[in-house]
Amino acid sequence: MNTSTDSAHQAGESGESEDGREGSEARAAGPAGDAGTPRTAEPPGHGAPAAPDWAAFVERYWEREPVVLPAGVRAEAAGWFRLAVTASAPFRSGTRLGAVPDVRFDTTEGLLRSPGPLLPDAHDGVVARYRERVRGELAGCGWQLTVTHPLVLDFGLWSLTRDLVSGLWDCAGRPPLPLTVELTVGDGYRRPARSGSPAVLTWVLDGALALRPAGTGPGRRVLRAEPGELVYRPAGAPYTEHSTGGCLAVSLVLPDVEAAAAASVEGVLTALAQREPEFGGRTPYLHFPAPAGADGRVPDAELVREGATALLRVLGGPGPERALRRRWAACRSAAGLEPVPPPRPAVYFGDGWQVRPTAEIEVVPDGEGGALWAVNGHVLPIAGAAGDRLHAELTARRGGTLTVEGLGSAAGLPGDSAALRSLLGTLHRMRAVDLTEGGGAR
Repeated sequence: MNTSTDSAHQAGESGESEDGREGSEARAAGPAGDAGTPRTAEPPGHGAPAAPDWAAFVERYWEREPVVLPAGVRAEAAGWFRLAVTASAPFRSGTRLGAVPDVRFDTTEGLLRSPGPLLPDAHDGVVARYRERVRGELAGCGWQLTVTHPLVLDFGLWSLTRDLVSGLWDCAGRPPLPLTVELTVGDGYRRPARSGSPAVLTWVLDGALALRPAGTGPGRRVLRAEPGELVYRPAGAPYTEHSTGGCLAVSLVLPDVEAAAAASVEGVLTALAQREPEFGGRTPYLHFPAPAGADGRVPDAELVREGATALLRVLGGPGPERALRRRWAACRSAAGLEPVPPPRPAVYFGDGWQVRPTAEIEVVPDGEGGALWAVNGHVLPIAGAAGDRLHAELTARRGGTLTVEGLGSAAGLPGDSAALRSLLGTLHRMRAVDLTEGGGAR
């Protein structure tokens, strides 16, 4: 049984009053019994946004029209605000290019490159206190803090959110590419319509969010969402967003599949080509200005030619298909919420320890006799018949416990198998199983 790991990180018109409240507001839509009826997705106190009846929502609104819906139990704003505090800490000295998560601070007068003390910290405690502090420091100027991909910092919230949106994907189909997750805190700030007008799901956790259609015409309504409500905007429905009352919200921005798919495939092919021996990780480029001889002739662009040769070799082999298959398996197991939190630290476990399967392991065929195990956004290649027996036993015993020796016996492996223990150690790091010793879990 051979194993290795791969982590994929890889609407009618209306006016607006001076306090930012919209007239002719569209409240929760639908009569009793349809998608407007609350249905609890998580018990109170878990901190994740709750879900409406996804099946009814998809049937009536998905890819059709914008709507505000009650989403059941109100999520705990405190946990999400603490996440904003954690993400903001490295940015106090200024912008960090290419950082994940990314943090930016906008005001009605423009982007602040070095927001420093305007970012939240542990002394703020709760979002209301932070709102009052920033409101005083900016003398009433509108502002918005945006944290992009915050869930990479918190596996608990990531997992709860993944479970939440998985219910939607079960009804609407899974996204083939990663979503963009945004956590925002704002007050008196008007955000322009998003470029490309993508589909967006927004849960309001605190404060209020008003959305005004960017265009004009009949049937275009202003939407307003308050804590415990979900706003859905399908692709092609551009809205400006106006946050008030220190609005704390989490948004899932769906990808434009046609545009994002090309970029995703390009990234996979580039990475594979750069591993080719003659490429050596170099970037092919044309000199500028182009060198020319005395007769005006331009010499052969060697780097570009070598790069094209490497790319053609890659395209002729099995690499792209396998890499894209891994990419899909990881994205599927993450429900599109990438980048994913990193694996947890390795733990040594000895004789007498038990295994508690805790997460679903998705299996994707990968060539003759091989498979990919995908869990929590990470991918593990598996080869050999023992893998099928192990997966069946882990699935059947999910939520219970079994000894390492018992698991090995079910898979036809000795309890002291080094390969078995290595696999369990990897699954533990991927949070597919917990290891228990004397009643305590790790």
